[in-house]
Amino acid sequence: MNRWKRAVVWSFTFGFGLIWVLAFFLPSEVGGGLDRHGMYAPELVGTRLFYTSGSRQGPGNLSEHTVGAFIAMLDLDNTSIRREMIVPSPFRQHDYYGAKRPHVFRVRDRYIALYLGIGRDDKRRICVATSSNGTDWTPSERPAFEVPASVSPDGPAWMTARQTPGGMEVLFLAQSEGRLIVRRASGPDATRLSLEEEPALSLPSPESVMAVAFDGPRWIVLSQIGTGDPVLWTARVENGRLVGLRQFLGGSASAAREMGMEAGAAIVAPDFAKRVTDVHAVRDGEALRLLIVGGDDSPEADGRLRVALYEGASLEDLALARNSQPDGSVVALGSPAIDTHFHRLAAQASDFVPILLNFGFGMGLISLIGIHGRRVVRRAEGSFFSLALVLALIAMVYTQFGYQQNPESDYWKQLNTLLFFNMNFPLGSMMFGLLAAFLVSAAYRAFRIRSIEAAVLTAMAALVVLTQVPTGQFVGSLISNEAVLVGADVDAVAGQARTWALTVINDAVQRGVGFGAFVGAIAMSLRIWLSLDKSGED
Repeated sequence: MNRWKRAVVWSFTFGFGLIWVLAFFLPSEVGGGLDRHGMYAPELVGTRLFYTSGSRQGPGNLSEHTVGAFIAMLDLDNTSIRREMIVPSPFRQHDYYGAKRPHVFRVRDRYIALYLGIGRDDKRRICVATSSNGTDWTPSERPAFEVPASVSPDGPAWMTARQTPGGMEVLFLAQSEGRLIVRRASGPDATRLSLEEEPALSLPSPESVMAVAFDGPRWIVLSQIGTGDPVLWTARVENGRLVGLRQFLGGSASAAREMGMEAGAAIVAPDFAKRVTDVHAVRDGEALRLLIVGGDDSPEADGRLRVALYEGASLEDLALARNSQPDGSVVALGSPAIDTHFHRLAAQASDFVPILLNFGFGMGLISLIGIHGRRVVRRAEGSFFSLALVLALIAMVYTQFGYQQNPESDYWKQLNTLLFFNMNFPLGSMMFGLLAAFLVSAAYRAFRIRSIEAAVLTAMAALVVLTQVPTGQFVGSLISNEAVLVGADVDAVAGQARTWALTVINDAVQRGVGFGAFVGAIAMSLRIWLSLDKSGED
C-alpha cells in the first residue's frame, strides 16, 4: 500500500516541479513575427516606419503593453525585413521594463529619437536615443525629461513630439479633475525640456483627450466622453482657443454635435479599426501622411492593434496608401507564434496547489491533536508541554472564531488582545531573538575563510553592511573636507554595486530557495494526506 502512495507523492512532486521549471526557463511561445502581438504608436520618416510592439500572453483588448514593449522599424518598400530599434535593458533604469512611442527627427548629420521608457520603478519617462544612419540606435544612459509627480505620478501614458522654431516641443497626457488633458514641455533641444505651467489643450469636462497630431496650425484631436466611442476631429488654435471644430473620423454625428463640432466624417475608417485609439500626422514636403491606429475589441476578434496610412495633399483629400492591405492596414502583422503551453499548465497547476495545501493543513492539524492528545492521556514524558500545546491551539481557534464573528464585542477584543498581542507576539519575538543568536554563531563559523565560497560570502556581506551607511564620507571626514566629496562618490558607486547584488544575485537565490520550499510543501502535504508521515508517533 505504501509503495503506490510513495509513487503518487513522487509523481505529483516531480510533475509539478517539472512544469514550473519549464515555465520559468522556456518562453511562453516560440517563433512568429516580430510584431505578431500588434503594432501601434507609429512614426514615419520617409519610407521607414517606426512603431511599438511587444509580447503578450494571449489576445489583447486593444491595450498597449505595460511590460515588454519594444520599438521596431521596417521599410515600406521592403516590409519583409523588420528589426528591433530600441529594446528594454536591465542596465538602464529608465527603460528597464519597456520602450514605446518613438518620435524620430533629423538634426543636422544625425537622427534623434524621443520615446517613452518604462523604468524599473514602473514610472514612465521621456527618453532619448541617437543614430548616425537611422538604423543603429544608441539609447542615452539618462532620461531626457521626467514629468513631475505632481503632474503625473506614474509618468505620461501617451506622448508626441515635434520640432519648433525654438527647438523641441513635447506634448503628453496628464490627469486633471478626472479627465485627460494635454500638457507641454519645450526647450532648445531634446535634453533641455522645461514644463510649461498652462495646459496645451483642455477640453470641457467630462471630455478627455486621447491623442493629438498636427498639420501646420491645425490640430487633429482624438477625444472621448466617458466610455463612448472616440471621435477624431480637427480644429485651429486662435488666441489660445479652438475654433472651426469639425468631425474627421469615428463616432456618430450626434456624438460629434454633443462635443460642439460640425458633424460629418472627412475620411472612412479602415476595416480593421472598429475602434480608433491613436493618431499621428507627418508632413513630407507637399504631401500629408496620416497614421491611424485602432483595432477590433469584440470578443471574437484578436484584439491586436494595427496601423493604417492615409496620404494626400491636405486633410480634405486623404486616401488609404496605395499598397495597403485588404483590411486597410499599412502592413500585415507578423505570423503567429507556437504556444509552448507550459505557462498555461503552470497556471492551472497553481490553482490546484491551494486545495492540496489546505487538505495537508487539515490533516496535519488532526495529526497534531491526535499525537499530543495521546501523550496527555498516557501521561508520557513531556506530556505537560503537549497539554499546553493542545490548550493553546484550542484557545486561539476559539478566540479567532469568536472575534471574527463579533469584532465589536469588548469580551472578544480583550481576549484577542490577551492571547494574540500580549502572548503570541512576545513569544514570537523571543523565538526570533534565539534565532538571531544562532545566526550570529553560524555566521561566525561560516565567515572563517577556508574556501572560495566562504570568501565570496564574506565579501558580499562586507559590501552590504558597509554600504548601508555612508562609510566613504565618514572616512573622508577624518582626512579633510575635500576627501568627503571623494568619499561620497565612492559611496554612490558602492551603493549601486550593493543594489545590484541585492536585486539580481540575491533575488535569484531567493527564487531558488522559494521554489524548493514550495515543491517541498506540496510533497509534505501529499505525505500527510496519504498518511505516509508517521513522525511523532509513540
